[in-house]
Amino acid sequence: MAAKLNLKAADEAAAHKEIYDQLRQVVDTLPTAPSGIDLLYNRHPDGWYTFTSGVVSAMVIKKYLTAHATDVFVVTFPKSGTTWLKKLLHSTVHRGVDDIEAYSPVVFHSGIPAAMR
Repeated sequence: MAAKLNLKAADEAAAHKEIYDQLRQVVDTLPTAPSGIDLLYNRHPDGWYTFTSGVVSAMVIKKYLTAHATDVFVVTFPKSGTTWLKKLLHSTVHRGVDDIEAYSPVVFHSGIPAAMR
């Protein structure tokens, strides 16, 4: 059973790498502009500029993410209250559960469902 899972994971990783490589080739053909720090910005087809990895990631998301009206994305910059945001998210998801861990000032990743990490 574990061998099947490893094979499936390897196949998915290969497929993801192929998609990334294809889009990277597309991004390499896009116009560039100086960023001021030895790296070039690439122009996204929608008109904005960022580094290559950001443009490729945006293209992957645009092509493969199926958003629904009920989807909620909770994002934050590192070191900007991430722990407290995780605490608020944990409290919201586990509302009504009387658990000592719920009152802890530190929320561990195990308290947040995998889809929310």
